[in-house]
Amino acid sequence: MQVSRKLRTASSVMAWLSLLGAGVLFIAVPLAYLAPVNFLDAGGIKLGIHASFASGLEITTAIPFFYRLAALAVAMLPTGLTLWALLVLFRLFRAYAAGQVFDDAALNWLKRLAGLLFLIVLTSKAGEAATTYIVSLSQSRRWFGVSFTTDDLTWLFVAGVAVVIARVMAEAHKLARENETFI
Repeated sequence: MQVSRKLRTASSVMAWLSLLGAGVLFIAVPLAYLAPVNFLDAGGIKLGIHASFASGLEITTAIPFFYRLAALAVAMLPTGLTLWALLVLFRLFRAYAAGQVFDDAALNWLKRLAGLLFLIVLTSKAGEAATTYIVSLSQSRRWFGVSFTTDDLTWLFVAGVAVVIARVMAEAHKLARENETFI
């Protein structure tokens, strides 16, 4: 299928940004747990590599290394899913840039992405609870901290939209194939 130059360009840019994001995430998340640093903390703006959660938990060097390592192990599940989703996005946008908008492969990438979005939200909430528990052990108390924010609700909604769009695209592809057999 021939696609417009704008679609090819936008898809290529997003493909490479997705790959870049995966690379940054692959490096930043372990660093946030193993060597958390706030380079600048002024006026409520924090720049640096650190992990913090909506529940108020922040991973700092005050938490013993063993507990940060255990928390990182838990955080790697949603992080791994996010990395996978970014790689799926890379493949999806590369397919779009090549004009493969309604191909089976592109539809499968889109379906995978939609499912991954749901899994990321769910595992990040479970991971947040487990991480707060692990970190609380370092402070000689045991507690779970889970939050559900409007951001979480937004991501669940985005995941639902992605599922519906994937199904619409699959139906359109199916109808196009059926129409080809009649001609």
